Amino acid sequence: MWWLTAACLLLAIGLVWQSMPESGLPITVRFPEGHGLQPEDQVLYRGIEVGTVDAVELGDNLSNVDVSITLRSSASNLAREGTRFWIVRPQLSLTRIAGLETAVGHKYVSLAPGPSDSQRQYQFDGLIEPPPEDASSPGIEFVIRGDKRYSVAPGSSVSFRGVNVGRILSVNLSQDSRFVDIRAKIFERHRQNLTTSSRFWSTSGINFDFSLSEGLKFDTESLASIAQGGVSFLTINSNGEPIQPGHIFRLNAKPEDDWFVAANAVSSTTVDLGGAIKIQKQWKQKGLLGKRTRFENLNAIPFRSAAGAKKILLPSDAALFTEKAIDGTQFLLAATSNGNQSMENPSDQIEPASVAELGVISWPSLEGIAWLDASDFREPEAQESVLAVRANVGDSDITFLHYPIEGSYIRSDWTLPHFDGDSELWHGSPVLSADDGKVVGILLVNRQDSRIIPFEASLLGK
Repeated sequence: MWWLTAACLLLAIGLVWQSMPESGLPITVRFPEGHGLQPEDQVLYRGIEVGTVDAVELGDNLSNVDVSITLRSSASNLAREGTRFWIVRPQLSLTRIAGLETAVGHKYVSLAPGPSDSQRQYQFDGLIEPPPEDASSPGIEFVIRGDKRYSVAPGSSVSFRGVNVGRILSVNLSQDSRFVDIRAKIFERHRQNLTTSSRFWSTSGINFDFSLSEGLKFDTESLASIAQGGVSFLTINSNGEPIQPGHIFRLNAKPEDDWFVAANAVSSTTVDLGGAIKIQKQWKQKGLLGKRTRFENLNAIPFRSAAGAKKILLPSDAALFTEKAIDGTQFLLAATSNGNQSMENPSDQIEPASVAELGVISWPSLEGIAWLDASDFREPEAQESVLAVRANVGDSDITFLHYPIEGSYIRSDWTLPHFDGDSELWHGSPVLSADDGKVVGILLVNRQDSRIIPFEASLLGK
């Protein structure tokens, strides 16, 4: 009977313990305003409830609102340095519509987690506004200092030649209140365009100019810059140094005419671009309206072997054709300065390289291109900054375009989680070192992922 009594006691304790609410982790977030937040409102991350608001009270100095939150045990690792909290509420402007679900329902707290290796934290300062969506993207932060705000707001774009390359993080008075300090971030892939010789100006609103000879002219970056403001910059000479975090630039009301002339002489890279050849995979297949020609574009690397043979290093799928392809209609076309040159039935001529995803084709008749030799290649130094290069065929010439990839973007397995280039443009591109211009790999862009195949001497054969 004593054993039965003990068993029943343990069972009762277990049932009571299981029915108790999850304890979670208590934290406090200090907000400037409460915005109608109430106890039992939710804390959401990616649309999933990760905590609950326990209390909303005025701070000790009556200048802020202290919100007590309990994070679920499964989400306790979100309480770390760098995590940002804000209250989601209805927002309606010319450039943003958000939080409309809270207009008739409960408010809630949202968050953006800090770095995964950060330390645990229990006290946080909440944000007035949601952070820009890409504020956590890799990049470098700096300050643009102006005499006035020029309608620039958090979330406004930072543009380079009309291309969005960064974001405005915050706008505040300087410490002595003599200037307006605009915190900005430029994304990592565009970082090489920003140096100490860069010049910034406001692109807020519309600039009008009238003259008897040219009439009325107006200029603006975009409709978004009219509504939300923004800044643009140019790098006016190649003597500038890479900036350090926190560098301060001067914000000008408008650009000077000679900036554009000077900027046209500045290249974003000192590396001589090359090493790429444009290849088109072409075939015919039957359709409802008869035979039709299909094609796919890719890139390849022309090189001379140690014995002097002319060969092409390219993705192995260059020789893979659909089963619907009609026999005898399969070609590879290479764009050269002598025009397009073709190879019939490449599936029969491609040789596997030392890496399964690559192949080698011997093409002794191919002329009108620059052939690389072994001295133009080297093994990469871990995940260094590189340039993917592709050949662009114009009406009368062939030029080379590049896609910068910072070393911090490359994972240890050489995959590129942030690569957004089109497979038709970049698949098979040679990857050049941003330091010395040597070919250190080849870029593969597939539907599943994008990755760099690091160069090794065996790829060139004998």
